[in-house]
Amino acid sequence: MASPTSASSKAPGTESEACGHRHPGHVGATHTYNWDEFRQFLDSQGSLWHSAVLGAPASAAPNTIFELAPTAAEAGRAIAFRPRLDAYYDTAAHKIVMLFDLPGFEKKDISVEVTDHAIIISGTRDRLNDKVLYGEKSRELIKERAFGHFCRKFQLPTNAVEDAVTAAMTGGVLEITVETREEEASHTKKKIQIA
Repeated sequence: MASPTSASSKAPGTESEACGHRHPGHVGATHTYNWDEFRQFLDSQGSLWHSAVLGAPASAAPNTIFELAPTAAEAGRAIAFRPRLDAYYDTAAHKIVMLFDLPGFEKKDISVEVTDHAIIISGTRDRLNDKVLYGEKSRELIKERAFGHFCRKFQLPTNAVEDAVTAAMTGGVLEITVETREEEASHTKKKIQIA
């Protein structure tokens, strides 16, 4: 017997579907959110936070960074995973250091660009064909490694020196350094070569 609060006792149209997914017993309109709407939401949250806390527009405060959602054009294709990141500000050298874990990637698979006062790091690692590598009768036991495309975007601080951004890859770790100065720097688009 159904309880008075069960979905079957609800009048049509009294419950809606959450997040665009259909749930048994739920009736209502569905809205599917696209990537650009989500990116705009994330960017607006960054703007609100910065305005409320720092009383400034949505740009990174001096000697800091914050993450933005890349546009579909910047990402280039569907994002499959997010590499882990550690970021530091080196007060002695006046630079931001970003370290990304990218095991199994080669330099040629990664792109680092500075544009519109932001840095975009992207890359792709294709999934290997297990049947070719381990035989037709092989079967998966555990599959945890990340494959596919990634793209991360960070707002640079107003005092970043965009012409002094460097990147190097060693032992599966991508290290990006961004020099900073006391005054605000000029901003141009630049492709960064990975050493």
